Amino acid sequence: MIRLGLTLLLAATGTPALAAERALSAAETQKLLAGNTVLGTGESGATRQYFDPNGDTLFIAADGAPSAGRRRMKGDQYCSIWPPAQHWSCYAVQGDPDATPQTIRWIDREGFASTGTVVKGNQIK
Repeated sequence: MIRLGLTLLLAATGTPALAAERALSAAETQKLLAGNTVLGTGESGATRQYFDPNGDTLFIAADGAPSAGRRRMKGDQYCSIWPPAQHWSCYAVQGDPDATPQTIRWIDREGFASTGTVVKGNQIK
């Protein structure tokens, strides 16, 4: 059902990467996401995804429907699982940790890219 919470969370982008955007290390990705929320735009409107420091993640669709999943890093790839799925999906991560606002881009094996804006703290409440 959910290819990746990020796929629903974030709009596919055909725009080129930002000049300072680069591949992020696992430590950079963790620092950027842990305890923060990513704002995006899905097919039906604005979405939010909170990344709890413990590895849980909560996605809120445009219609307010929640979906809970888990995340982890495998090397420098971001991986997530969304029950009832049985398998983890992994993605390359790019961003500019020094940008304001900070952005993040996930890229799947087929090259599909999703981007979002990182905001501090839990914006799901």
